[in-house]
Amino acid sequence: MELNFFNITCFAYAGFALMTRLLIFIYKEKWNQWELNKAYSKEKPAWIYFAAIFSVLFVLFSWYKAWSGKIEYGWILAAFLSVTLIKISQLLFNYDQFREFAAKSLYDKNRMIFINIGVTAFAITLIFMGIFLYS
Repeated sequence: MELNFFNITCFAYAGFALMTRLLIFIYKEKWNQWELNKAYSKEKPAWIYFAAIFSVLFVLFSWYKAWSGKIEYGWILAAFLSVTLIKISQLLFNYDQFREFAAKSLYDKNRMIFINIGVTAFAITLIFMGIFLYS
């Protein structure tokens, strides 16, 4: 299997998504506290601006690779990655509302189950895409 930008991105994104689900499961309340007090502290953290710049550049590069490369179906992953800009825009422009949503979600067991199932299903989809679409 020859690795390329698209399958590396699929595997990296899926690995990160699954790793965070595992950490949420293992650390439970410690994870909640870390997320609310460190990652999404009351003051908007500086990392959000760096993440926003990186995300926009990464999405643009993904579209560039999709249209200029030899990889068929690259546009599918580029479209999936484009959706991440919704979260970034919320962090940038509606930080307090996003933080409120995160706090409610972390302490709502049913919502967290729904989110974790969705993220896990998306990660599995990315793994299959990396294997079957981009190999």
